[in-house]
Amino acid sequence: MPLLFFEPIFMKRIWGDHYFKKELKYPLDDELYGELWSLSAVKDAETKIINGEFKGKTLSEIFLSNPKLFNFDFKEFPLLIKLIHTSDLLSVQVHPDDEYAKVHENQLGKTECWYFLDAKDDSFIYYGHHAKSPSEFIDAIKVGKCEELLDKYTIQQDDFAYIPSKTIHAIGKNILLLEIDLLIKLKKFNEVLPSVREQLIIYPRVYPKEKCLQKCLENNINDAAILIYQSLGEIEKALELTRNSVEKAFEDYLSNNNE
Repeated sequence: MPLLFFEPIFMKRIWGDHYFKKELKYPLDDELYGELWSLSAVKDAETKIINGEFKGKTLSEIFLSNPKLFNFDFKEFPLLIKLIHTSDLLSVQVHPDDEYAKVHENQLGKTECWYFLDAKDDSFIYYGHHAKSPSEFIDAIKVGKCEELLDKYTIQQDDFAYIPSKTIHAIGKNILLLEIDLLIKLKKFNEVLPSVREQLIIYPRVYPKEKCLQKCLENNINDAAILIYQSLGEIEKALELTRNSVEKAFEDYLSNNNE
């Protein structure tokens, strides 16, 4: 079967710019666009196929009517893939897990990851916080000083960040990144250390790599360990751990969602 191509969807954002029009040559108006959704089954924002026998069909239509094309067993298409370009700091956000989202929003939770395609020397993200208690954070919000409690990290081209659900985060300005959202809860990928600060070991440039690797393996934070293996040149170990992590995560998900 030939490859299927999708018509992208462009999202207007107050922190957007004209990158997609000027640099990627899409025929857009002069509004500010910050996101290009290349693959989406999100309600009211679905990408449509532009070639082949399924031309004009949405992603969810094909997913539901031709499940064999996708080779996995989910009730909803689980991924959302975006290209994001920022001209200003985005809002600080935290996304719920499936359990909370189903009860309060009647939809799936959200886990995401970022691969940074381009960045300036002063580009940064917020990831996690160092408040000692909920009341400390709430008090800081009331006086407009919550940013003082956020952990700030400079980033560069080819960096990668994994953002589990319930993790506070924000993207800084002048960044081009590929974002992949996982709209299901894979329990293994959401296991983190008790301390929010220690979640940040996914950035091996911040701490000694060998120490990070040991902590990752001890606490089953395999996605972080994979990145550190890669940075140490241990490619075979990274590939083996990747296969084991993905297989175990999907086994956990399927075993907990079989009717």
